[in-house]
Amino acid sequence: MSLRDLVSHWFENRKLAHYEELEKIIGSLVENYKQKLVLLNNFSQNKITKYNFALELLDLLKVDSSLEALGETLAKKEKTAQEQQIIVELQRLRQILDEQNKIVRQEINFQNIADKVKQEGDLLALEQKEVQQIEANIFGQRISESELNTRLKKLEEYGLNIDNNKEFAVLLASNWDFTHELIKKFPQNSLMIFQYGLLGIIKTGLVTSREDLALLVSLAEKTRRDDVFDLFEFVLPKLFAKGIIKSKEDLALIVELAGKAKQEDVYILFKYGILLTAKVDLIKSREDLIFVFLLLVKLIKRTSFEENQEILMQGLPFVLGIDVVKSKEGLALLVEQTEKAKPKYISLIFRFCLPFFGYLIKSRSDLVYVFNFSVHLSDKLYGQDVKAVFYSDYFVNIKSTIKNIDDLKKINDILPELLTRSHRLYKKQASEGDEEFFDSKSSIVRREFEKTGSRTILLGGKLVGKAIIRIVSEPAFFAWKSAFEAKKEWKNAGFDYIPVEPILTKKEDLRAYKTKDGNYYRVYTKVLGLPFSRFVNTNQESSNELIDAKNRIIQVLNALNIQHGHLHDNNFCVGVEDEKVRVYVIDFDQASSK
Repeated sequence: MSLRDLVSHWFENRKLAHYEELEKIIGSLVENYKQKLVLLNNFSQNKITKYNFALELLDLLKVDSSLEALGETLAKKEKTAQEQQIIVELQRLRQILDEQNKIVRQEINFQNIADKVKQEGDLLALEQKEVQQIEANIFGQRISESELNTRLKKLEEYGLNIDNNKEFAVLLASNWDFTHELIKKFPQNSLMIFQYGLLGIIKTGLVTSREDLALLVSLAEKTRRDDVFDLFEFVLPKLFAKGIIKSKEDLALIVELAGKAKQEDVYILFKYGILLTAKVDLIKSREDLIFVFLLLVKLIKRTSFEENQEILMQGLPFVLGIDVVKSKEGLALLVEQTEKAKPKYISLIFRFCLPFFGYLIKSRSDLVYVFNFSVHLSDKLYGQDVKAVFYSDYFVNIKSTIKNIDDLKKINDILPELLTRSHRLYKKQASEGDEEFFDSKSSIVRREFEKTGSRTILLGGKLVGKAIIRIVSEPAFFAWKSAFEAKKEWKNAGFDYIPVEPILTKKEDLRAYKTKDGNYYRVYTKVLGLPFSRFVNTNQESSNELIDAKNRIIQVLNALNIQHGHLHDNNFCVGVEDEKVRVYVIDFDQASSK
């Protein structure tokens, strides 16, 4: 196929109707090939061969008189929307051809090829090769009819309904390299890909060329593999239905924006971030899309994937319900405040603080005030069971008295008691309204803690939230004591504290006393924070460090020949002191030492 045939083929397939643009493209091609002819002057071939090649080359670039006449006729009409789209298509064609010419010039060393060119046929073969490369870049690889049918049959085996998606099937078959790349990007088997995975994007009608397939491959590469299926099947069609994606250019913009985010965040940014902000009319143009997407990327850039899911899936829907945030300026102000907060607080603020106090925000200054209060509150709540705090009856009752932002000070006043009432050890007392137990000004009261194994006595009154009593066997106590007093071993293992459930002391003596029967010890120990697994799941930024600390604790216990007895995650917990998160091994009631 010559260049003239190629242009005619493009004209027929794309229904082009504007000759002036065709003429510009051909003029551009002529200039490119004239540059090649200048390079050919360095060849040591006879002038007649070069002259004949030049004539053939320029002849290939001429346009049929019938095509020219048709173009002139159509040019006289007013430009329709379709003809405007044609101009866009032609501009893209010119970009493709220009880029292909750059590639060809890089691939072909004209200085070295001089010795290989012996006759006119060789020069024409060289020119024909370039034409084929350009054609492949536009229409896909040229394949035989039998090979096309073989590939179509393969696609049918993969689950693609050929009859209902004939054009798309031919496009995939003609661009088997991209098709193969798409298959590799999907985590599911091929059948699922073509039955469902690509069905959503097929229905949009946006993917009709090799260039469009290249965009899909690029988008898949920028997305976490586990999310590619849902992104193509559900999210892109929803973006299309919402009018966020209207054209091929918009699809290209989506791919470009995806490259601005972390790979694991691309899916949730579009599914939750963009679709949610579009729902409240924050996205009305391409400029809005770019602005909002980059804001959301900035919002979650310092937090982990798990925290980002919480922020966008759980927090953002509530936050977008605040009128002040329902504008680009309001959202930008919120993100600006977020950048000032410590990363470990952001998820907590979005999931709890802002949703619970959002009704107080009536202005931009209110937003700043409530956000700053949320940062302060998060600092106090870090390492606590935040969900238990916010959903406790005690908090709900206090919240009902907070009518304006000045009333938030009430939270500061009752925070210590709120944290105590929300502690996992005191669930029964909180649910039963045991006010005597929570009265920190009263004398010490005792309550039995319901658990299997050894006994645990909860201490209320002035010791509530401070101490409990564990009653353990003598062998268990001595194993616990041995671990607690192994200061040198813990220091050598890299700890600047003793990561063992603290045994309280009185005048440097351990507060551990034999029971009357002499077989058990009553051990006073400190109340600690969240179970290890729950803290790690909600504070991903610290997870690796904490898991490492837990593993080192196990190694030291083994080195001390101490058998804990039930060393699972629930028998590790955390405590936060001076913003340092510390891991402790607890509950030595089944421990023994050799």
